Amino acid sequence: MSPSWFVTSSDSGTLVMCTMLSMGDEHPPIKFRLFWGITAGVVAGVLMLAGGLAALQTASIVAGLPIAIILLLMAYGMWRTLNEDFPGLDVEDKRDLEYLNR
Repeated sequence: MSPSWFVTSSDSGTLVMCTMLSMGDEHPPIKFRLFWGITAGVVAGVLMLAGGLAALQTASIVAGLPIAIILLLMAYGMWRTLNEDFPGLDVEDKRDLEYLNR
């Protein structure tokens, strides 16, 4: 069961990487798929031999940390932009809303 899951997941991941590299082409060149499939398999194999599942999990966290930081910065930028475009209600607006809610 585990080898079939790994092969299926690896094939899907390789297809996504190659599609992105091919600028959205749904049928990327075979050489891209072979290169990225073999590279991902070798990296996973080396990590499994080096330290087992713990090494694989550590590598995933280390690879995902920069992406998480970028996402936090993007969320902060979105929050600032929304605050600039739609500033908070001032006192007069709040009084109008209170009057309408009676």
